[in-house]
Amino acid sequence: MCTDELKRFSCFQIMTDLKVIGAGLGRTGTKSLQQALVLLGFGPCHHMTELLPDNQEHLWPMWKEIFSSSEDKSEKLKEAFRGYVATTDYPGCLFYKEFLRWNPDAKVILTVRDNPEKWVESVRATLFRFKFDDNSARHEFRESFYAFLTKVYGADPREQETDVKKLYLDWNEELKRSIKKENLLVFNVKEGWGPLCKFLGVPEPEQPFPNLNSREFFQKKYVEGLLAKKD
Repeated sequence: MCTDELKRFSCFQIMTDLKVIGAGLGRTGTKSLQQALVLLGFGPCHHMTELLPDNQEHLWPMWKEIFSSSEDKSEKLKEAFRGYVATTDYPGCLFYKEFLRWNPDAKVILTVRDNPEKWVESVRATLFRFKFDDNSARHEFRESFYAFLTKVYGADPREQETDVKKLYLDWNEELKRSIKKENLLVFNVKEGWGPLCKFLGVPEPEQPFPNLNSREFFQKKYVEGLLAKKD
């Protein structure tokens, strides 16, 4: 087997380790779910926050290529998620169909909010407020992400005229239609360990279910912190 064939085979084998796919959109408890999955033994688990620190700058060009390329992204995606057992949040949720092609028996978790209005309120105050950044490379990475998100959604979610409630509802309904019921958990993190552990077939931990990345924390770290020097 030649070197290129070995590389492709290795990547495929690695992707079969992705046992849990968090397909819920950002701001649906994805950070709490990430920590919960790690505590349950499904780690490492990928989340967008891993890509934002300066020490991850070496990954941004690869992700910019994934977001901007119109060609097949399979090999780059396999490289990006190499070694991960689970994924939640953006950008992983946007590629759940690719992940399921590589591992059709993976468990899929669709995290949801109490109602669509709660999600709209949250993303308008957090995710869709990113504007400036002192680190130009991170700014370019983030803008390439939003360009890709606009392509996936068919509209720029940062624009006030965009009906983001419809984006949320359409995304969730498509997931429910396209994934086998036995492989899908629709999950509100407020439900705690019970439904999640039952779905994954693992015992419930004694510690409380994680509660991370609140709106206040997100705004302080990723909105106010990044914008302060530009305001």
